[in-house]
Formats: sequence, structure tokens, C-alpha cells
Amino acid sequence: MSTPYELPMFPLSVVAMPHEPMSLQVFESRYHQLLDDVGPHGKFGTCLIEHGSEVGGGDVRSSIGTLLEIRMMTPLTSGTTLLFVVGLGRIAVQSWLPEESYPRALVVDLTDSGAPREDVLSTAKSSVRAVRNLENEIFVDMATAMCDFDHDPVLAGWQCCAFASMNQRDRQSVLAKNDTNERLALVAEISCERYGDLQRQIAAQGGDDAFNRFESD
Repeated sequence: MSTPYELPMFPLSVVAMPHEPMSLQVFESRYHQLLDDVGPHGKFGTCLIEHGSEVGGGDVRSSIGTLLEIRMMTPLTSGTTLLFVVGLGRIAVQSWLPEESYPRALVVDLTDSGAPREDVLSTAKSSVRAVRNLENEIFVDMATAMCDFDHDPVLAGWQCCAFASMNQRDRQSVLAKNDTNERLALVAEISCERYGDLQRQIAAQGGDDAFNRFESD
């Protein structure tokens, strides 16, 4: 665990994973101020808004989040700024600081436990691929991205987390895992549950005829 440092924060309703590219639209003036302060290639943190809404305050935020780095920043004519960011690593919020223009927190960088075991990574990759392939067969008009995993096992492990078909609470649970192998085992478990849910949906929709009905929904 690193020395605590102050970090501008942009709480979101989605979970960002390390090494995951993500696009964001910034429209609030306070977050435009954040972008002015960190610069076009700057860094800021994000965490999940677990309850409530960040706009107007009163939200509940997760304590484990992700450090993001800006890779591209494009102002739009609407006054919105389009950001392309990538996750650098996990952070833990130690305390929230008094807000000035935008949220700020005292955070520490979290160190992962290293490369995953080969069998654990292989199971996670297979589980994630199986779900994505089945989704692509069912939801033809909403095809999801295919999973192309890197040769680096550390990066491939985080790609499993990013590619997996999970809701935001599950993504947060995965992000919060400190042990790499435990994290990927959880991804595999969630993926297997998702695969079973999809199979039950197909059966409930009438077996082979389900695909046509899913396409028209």
C-alpha cells in the first residue's frame, strides 16, 4: 500500500477496471474545472456511486475505485467534453476531503498479488467467452464485443474482469478483491451463473424458436 495522496475524484454509476479503456461525457461545470486542473493528459480517480445520485450530493460511494488517465479530450459544440480514459490501477479511498469545485479524496494505491495461476486464468477466460458467444447468438441486433485476450497474464486477467457480462454491483465486488486468483474465480462464478440464466431464458422462450423472439424484442 502506498503513501496517501490527494486525488481529484469523479464518482460514476459504472465501475472502471484497471487497463480498461472507457469513454466519458463531462457536462457539469465542476468536472470541467477538474479537467482544467489536471490537464489534457492528467489523472483522476473514480469510484462507484452505490446509492443515490452524485448530482446534488447525498450519494453513497464505494471505498475501492480506479485511477484513470486521460488519453484524449475533445470539447463538443454542446458544451460537453468527450473523454477517452484508461484505468491504471486500483485505489482505496481513505477519506473524503471538503469539496471545493469538485470531489477530492485522500487515497492510496493498491498493489495486486501478481500474475494469476494459469488454470484459474484459463477457466475465467473460457467462462467469459462462453457467455459472450451465447449473448451474440441470442441478441443478434445487440451483438457484444468479442473477447481478444492479451498474452500478458496480468493484463488478460483484468481483461476478463472488463469483458465479463456483469452488473455494476458484481463489477464492484470483483474490483474489491485483493487476490488475483480470488478475483478471477469470482469472475468465472458470475459468468457461469449468467450462462445458466441465458440458457433458462432460451428454454422459457420456447427452445429453438427463442432466437427469433429475442431478435424481435
